[in-house]
Amino acid sequence: MILLAVRWSLVGAAALLAAACFAQDLSGLTSGDGTLDASADVSSGGGMAGAGGGTGGLGFGGTGGLGTGGTGGTAATGGGGGGLGGTTTGGGGDAMGDAPIDGDPGSSGDGCTPVTCAGISQKACGMHPDGCGSMIDCSGCTGPETCGGGTAPGECGCTPMNCSDLGPNACGVRLDGCGGAISCGGCTLPETCGGAGVTGECGCAPTSCSVEGKNCGSIPDRCGGTINCGSCTSPNSCGGAGTANVCGCTPVGCGGNWCGSRSNGCGGTLSCGGCGTCMTCSGGTCVPSGGKAC
Repeated sequence: MILLAVRWSLVGAAALLAAACFAQDLSGLTSGDGTLDASADVSSGGGMAGAGGGTGGLGFGGTGGLGTGGTGGTAATGGGGGGLGGTTTGGGGDAMGDAPIDGDPGSSGDGCTPVTCAGISQKACGMHPDGCGSMIDCSGCTGPETCGGGTAPGECGCTPMNCSDLGPNACGVRLDGCGGAISCGGCTLPETCGGAGVTGECGCAPTSCSVEGKNCGSIPDRCGGTINCGSCTSPNSCGGAGTANVCGCTPVGCGGNWCGSRSNGCGGTLSCGGCGTCMTCSGGTCVPSGGKAC
């Protein structure tokens, strides 16, 4: 209770001081006959803000050169704060009738408007400063684009591949990885595009002995190399029947003096018949018989 009594005593003193200052200001604005002196300086209007306490504080200040715009406050709210002069409106006083130090009307914030993702770029992605000391998340991208995948960091983009990026054997029409297509040309023979079984790549699939119908010797593989098709088993020889790189044997026939059964040279036998007069078949060959009648 003692503290409250002291506090309200201070409030009363402040109110009396404000009233005295206001009376002195008014005396400077009047002429000798008590009327308002038009030549008086009105720019200094506006008294001490929020001097009122209890009920009906004085609250001088406010708008106008005369400084009469403040309203009295209650014991809880204090008098309205007087402005700094001119047309400035002061802020409200506190419970003790004290005025705001700088006459701020009570606005909040520093007046900064954060930028939006759309304000940064239509393709903005990831985290960006908002211009007011914070960060905003502009999320990700829609494939095939990635965040920073193009030429600008922090923006969705895609860098298309070229043929060299696709490998040294790229050929034909290929996808560039960004939804487009590029032409990588043809191949050098004997290679063809996709020839080795891989689409979009130059290659050559070598032939085989069975595909070519060969079973002996060396043959071209149709890709710049050769393949070995093996050898033959006697009595066959490679090309022996007249076809290159094919095992075979050409049988022999009965000669002019052959007789009886003889080998045909290819694992078979020949029947060459008998011999003529005064001839005898010896070892498959007709020889003179040596008889007296001959």
